[in-house]
Amino acid sequence: MNGFAMVGSILPLFAYFLITLRYGQKRGIWAALVTYLAFMIWDWLDSGQLDRLLLLEGALLVGLGGLALRLNDSRLFKFQPALMGMIFSLVLGWFQFFDIPLLVKMVPRMKQLMPTFAGAFEDPLMLERLASMSGHAAGLLMVHAVLMGYAAIRFRDRHWFLARLAIYPLMFGLAFIHSFILGYRSS
Repeated sequence: MNGFAMVGSILPLFAYFLITLRYGQKRGIWAALVTYLAFMIWDWLDSGQLDRLLLLEGALLVGLGGLALRLNDSRLFKFQPALMGMIFSLVLGWFQFFDIPLLVKMVPRMKQLMPTFAGAFEDPLMLERLASMSGHAAGLLMVHAVLMGYAAIRFRDRHWFLARLAIYPLMFGLAFIHSFILGYRSS
């Protein structure tokens, strides 16, 4: 998932929250579904392909959103971030323990996306940092998934929204810690 896709995955969250505040949860869920569908179409027209992670996230969003609308229970819709976090965490954990850490495995793709930094991705220290970061990200995503599951059940929309947004600064913080603080210790 590229940075643009990450931004696109936040748009339905904002649509849900803003429309729910003004018009209620059913319309908020519909707004999130329509926003995500529009983003996926735009991304497909722009890149000529659909990102697999976007498809998975979209399938969960549509499935849980449809179920929430059918059963008139917005908590089902709110479980989507918990399920995505759990899936990402399990995938990262699987690669961390049974294969090559996923962030290390993605190095060839990162070299294509950022050719200016291709040489940096060949540095053994960088590969070590990516492997470590991959493992820590798995744990962070699992903790966030559990918290989002709790928030989906117990929190009102406003607090759920804030909890949902919390993962982004946490992930950037994790990247910062690995890039700078752990980098100084390794030098």
